[in-house]
Amino acid sequence: MKEESHEEIFARLDAARRIMTPFKDYIRGEQRKRDDAAFRAFMDKIQAPVK
Repeated sequence: MKEESHEEIFARLDAARRIMTPFKDYIRGEQRKRDDAAFRAFMDKIQAPVK
């Protein structure tokens, strides 16, 4: 592995972070939607009158 200055390494990390941030936000949003749906289904189940 060749020697790199810290500036080059951090510049590459910043570029990768700029690319990945929208994906992370999208994945987080999808996870939240799934969690909300599961929570709603659970609450409906426990609040439904017992037959």
